[in-house]
Amino acid sequence: MERSIDDTNCQSNSNLLTSFKYKEKEAGKEGFGDDYECPVCLSGFEEGEDVRKLPQCKHSFHAACIDMWLYSHLDCPICRTPVGPFCEQENSGSGGALLV
Repeated sequence: MERSIDDTNCQSNSNLLTSFKYKEKEAGKEGFGDDYECPVCLSGFEEGEDVRKLPQCKHSFHAACIDMWLYSHLDCPICRTPVGPFCEQENSGSGGALLV
């Protein structure tokens, strides 16, 4: 049985992710590589902007951009790695699998 995001007992994914202030001089240390732009809006990261890094895949985004994405998706917009799980599992004989 497939369920939509609204049907699950999910918390907002973005509420559980930490953000940090972008600092150009530390970007290499934070794993930005040579790409200093948000993959969602394609705008460059500016000094002091709120940035979120996804915990599994380590991709970084403007906090507002990834928050908007995670409102309707449960995965990274670049590599589709699941972000979570932040939902309750349903015990319906599905072997404890998360139904989304």
